[in-house]
Amino acid sequence: MPTLKAIEIKDTDSGVVLVQIVTDVGSFDIMAEFSIDGADLIVKGAHVGHLGIGIIGTGLLALACQVLRSLQDVEAIRIYGARRTTGRGAGTIPRPIHVTRSRCRAKGLA
Repeated sequence: MPTLKAIEIKDTDSGVVLVQIVTDVGSFDIMAEFSIDGADLIVKGAHVGHLGIGIIGTGLLALACQVLRSLQDVEAIRIYGARRTTGRGAGTIPRPIHVTRSRCRAKGLA
């Protein structure tokens, strides 16, 4: 399971933000539109780059819970991915991911 080391905002341009997630097993980039809706962080049109096969593995929820824990006034992260451009699911839109503090606690990841 990866451990979050840092979250770095690398670039912002016309509402799109490039964020680098640094873990103990590697780093990857997320490019998306970020906004706040009440106590939820909304991530729309998310593209993930520089993510080597197997870096995150089954630890995606654990990593999302670590990110959520680092955000003080946020109770949930709602991620809506963009249409995939490469890979096994090219052309498809991934299902939305909704990570809440209560879900993290229930999984023992709080």
